[in-house]
Amino acid sequence: MDAPGFERVRLRVLGPDAAIAAPPGVGRCRYRDLMTFANVGTLGTKPGKRDEVVAILTRRNPQLGEAGCLLYEVGVNDDEPDTVFVAELWTSAEAHRASLQLDSVRAAIAEAMPLLSGEMGGRQFSVVGSPLRD
Repeated sequence: MDAPGFERVRLRVLGPDAAIAAPPGVGRCRYRDLMTFANVGTLGTKPGKRDEVVAILTRRNPQLGEAGCLLYEVGVNDDEPDTVFVAELWTSAEAHRASLQLDSVRAAIAEAMPLLSGEMGGRQFSVVGSPLRD
């Protein structure tokens, strides 16, 4: 049974010992050893502009992985037609901040800004564990 106000979504989760491509200089490592910083939020869009923002945010960008992004998921909820939901996992808060200086990220931000209403929410936190990993 779903909680009121929440929509069920399906995410693919890597096993605790899955090897992933790590940021430059780190080599290959286990997923659980890197997942340390989360940024989860909402972006309000101007009426009717949600799908355009989703298209910008879901455009393929390998530079994010190279910068330390482990997961970047974009979602919508039909009960909130002018809101985009974003969940990010990063190797560190510093990696997240540094990614904002990438030309590709700056271009995406510039492209999305005119489509946003200015209403934004969310939280950032350090990941301390998961029942899906040891």
